[in-house]
Amino acid sequence: MRKAILASIFIVVAVLSGAPVYASCGPPTALGHLNDSYFICGDSGPIVAYAYELDAPSVGTGPIKISCSAFDGVLCTGSSGVVGDNKVTIESDWSNVGISGCPVDPSTGGKRVMLVVQCADGQGLMVSLSGHDGGLAYTIEAAQPFDGSVSSPVAAGPLSTRPKVTGSAATSAGSVNLTLHFENPKSPTTPFYSDCDANTLGAFLGTTCPDAFDKNAFLTRAQYGNVWKSTQACGNTPDPTATKWTDTGVLIPATGGDVAVSALLPTAVTDCLYFGGELNLGFPRVTGQPFGIAGTVQVGGQTVAPPKADNLKASSAAGKVTISWSSTNEIGLGVFKVLAISKSKGELELTSVSPRGNGGSASYSVTLGMGDFKGAKTVIVRSILTDGSKVDSAAVNF
Repeated sequence: MRKAILASIFIVVAVLSGAPVYASCGPPTALGHLNDSYFICGDSGPIVAYAYELDAPSVGTGPIKISCSAFDGVLCTGSSGVVGDNKVTIESDWSNVGISGCPVDPSTGGKRVMLVVQCADGQGLMVSLSGHDGGLAYTIEAAQPFDGSVSSPVAAGPLSTRPKVTGSAATSAGSVNLTLHFENPKSPTTPFYSDCDANTLGAFLGTTCPDAFDKNAFLTRAQYGNVWKSTQACGNTPDPTATKWTDTGVLIPATGGDVAVSALLPTAVTDCLYFGGELNLGFPRVTGQPFGIAGTVQVGGQTVAPPKADNLKASSAAGKVTISWSSTNEIGLGVFKVLAISKSKGELELTSVSPRGNGGSASYSVTLGMGDFKGAKTVIVRSILTDGSKVDSAAVNF
């Protein structure tokens, strides 16, 4: 069986800037959830989050971890709870070591920033904060619904600007070939929240929207550029420094579409290949100046396992059986087959489930009637790859 390709797709407006790294804020300048709120965001796997100054993208958090999926009492002390509860918090500060630049001007105050979050299940959200209210700084609750006493959490949703793998990943002579699909960036379905929205804490205070930020107008400026590539250590957030990336010369249609890309696979087992889509926000790009990556595909190297159903669980109640599993790698995956296994009848196919991770990660759950199992008490989920090969999950009993 061919070696599989690992893809972890996420949206992260990574700044490709060759500019010098500036010092972060001197005094503490909060960035994140401060009042026991959170995002409703799948957290059964890695969370990717990145913040940057809207008009000066070289000011940003880069690969520094700012998200929390579980309380640890040290770096994560808010309401992120435990892994698997779909509660994610942002907990950081613009003065933290490793953050590039400071979005606060001593004479004019805070500058508007963008926060982009990619959840473990492939969904995500965007938040824009002005930082104009010095007391709030970049507190995310300013952009969340507020009823006069409590800020309600906001939920992630489908990402329109993250690339989808529509063609299987084929490897040949140490190279990979992918077909990536980019949705129209001018009509995103990504949940987008700002402190200028009605019924938010920012609107209630009346202190966070001096610039009358119009998120819809902001999005109409979006236009794709080229696909870029980078070989870096496998991880969740690639280094956004310009010198780490190479232009493939492949142009993404301005309003989205399919593109074919290829590149040599890394030779080191710890390295991954990244593809990213350049996204311009209405400003003419000047060579050497910062721009953003709308999403990236992380492609694994020599030791990556093939697509497989992980964390399989099965439970029965009231004459029904609920089966759940997750995946971290779906490139080259054609379909999941849910099978019942018994000593007397062998394998019994129960249902088929189409992958929805777009090459990356996803979570699944199906409920079937007890009678469908014909007395079997063992379940597996089989991955059928696009090259015809098969990979089985570990078996579970109910």
